[in-house]
Amino acid sequence: TYYPLGEGFLVRDPSVVAADVAGMVTASGARPLWLLEVGCPSGTVCGSSPDVQRRFVEAVFVAWDAHAARIPVLSFCWMHDQPPATVGEMTRYYGLAAPAFRDFLATLGLRERGGEGRDKPAFAALAAAARARGFAK
Repeated sequence: TYYPLGEGFLVRDPSVVAADVAGMVTASGARPLWLLEVGCPSGTVCGSSPDVQRRFVEAVFVAWDAHAARIPVLSFCWMHDQPPATVGEMTRYYGLAAPAFRDFLATLGLRERGGEGRDKPAFAALAAAARARGFAK
């Protein structure tokens, strides 16, 4: 998994992504690196924003491009933000109730929850990056 979090579940700037991914590739040695959960929340309580989340998505694709031969799989964590009841269940499961952790869980999706949902800027960045690399039409 990869989430750009520092102490207290505060989001680190997306400029750290390139070095973080390079470090994980190095640590994996000769083995491929499978990133099965990648994400950045957009909530202000955890020190983020929709723009920070978008820049994270863009930075992840740039880092993946640099190490594509070593990273065969990269999957963003959640398509939609989680509802309060689900966040409550997860905080009980993990035994963590810190406001920044709750905000992390609640805003990790690339689309807002509720109704049919609404794209966040990060979703548009994901779609553009996927199209640019031939993953989507």
